[in-house]
Amino acid sequence: MQAVQAALALAVCAGGALPMGSGSAASGSGGGGRALSSTKNQTVFEAPNHHDVQDVLHGWWTVKRTLPLRYLGVTLLMTFLKLYPEHYDAFAGPGAELHGVERLPQNKPFVAKAVTCAYGMSSMFENMEDLPLVEEIAKQVGERRGRDGVTAESLEDMRDLMLHLVTHYHKKYAELFPLGIVESSTRTLNWIVDMMKKGMQRQADKKKKAAPP
Repeated sequence: MQAVQAALALAVCAGGALPMGSGSAASGSGGGGRALSSTKNQTVFEAPNHHDVQDVLHGWWTVKRTLPLRYLGVTLLMTFLKLYPEHYDAFAGPGAELHGVERLPQNKPFVAKAVTCAYGMSSMFENMEDLPLVEEIAKQVGERRGRDGVTAESLEDMRDLMLHLVTHYHKKYAELFPLGIVESSTRTLNWIVDMMKKGMQRQADKKKKAAPP
C-alpha cells in the first residue's frame, strides 16, 4: 500500500500521466482545459466515518513522508491550472496565463498560494480524528479563499482532480489500492469541500452585513 501511495504522490507532482480520455489538458496560455467527472449536483455530504478517517490519515502521512509540502502544493496547483485555466486569475493573479503554466514556479504570489493550500490540506488531514476541529479549519480556509476571489466551483474542480487521481491508481493497482480507499477519499474530500463552501458563505454574509445600507 505505501509503495502505491508514494507512486500516486510522485505522479501528482510530476503533473503528468493523467489519462483524461479523449481530448487533452491545456498546456499553456489560452488552453481549454478539461472537466473531470464530478458530484456537483449533490449539495449535502455526510462527515467521514471512523474507517474513512483511518484511511485518510494513513494515506496522507505516506504522501507527506514522500514529498515536501511546497513541492506537492506547487505541482498539484500547476496540474490543476492546466486542466482548469479558467481559474488562473484566482490562483495565479491577473495576466499570469499569458506567460504559460510552466513559468508559474517563478511567480511568487502563485507559489505562496500553492504553499498555503498545501499547508491547509495538511492541517485538515492531520487532524482527521477531531472532525469538529477539521470542520472549523475548513470553514476558515473557505473564508480566506473567498476573500481571495476563489469560487466554490474552483474548490469542486480541485476536489474532482484529486478524486480522479485516486480512482486512476485504484484501477492501476487494484490489489494494493482497494476500492475502500477510493470511497473513503471521496467521502472525506466531498465533506471537506462542503465545509469550505460553508466558510465562503460565512464570509459573504459578513461582507454583506458590513456593507453600508
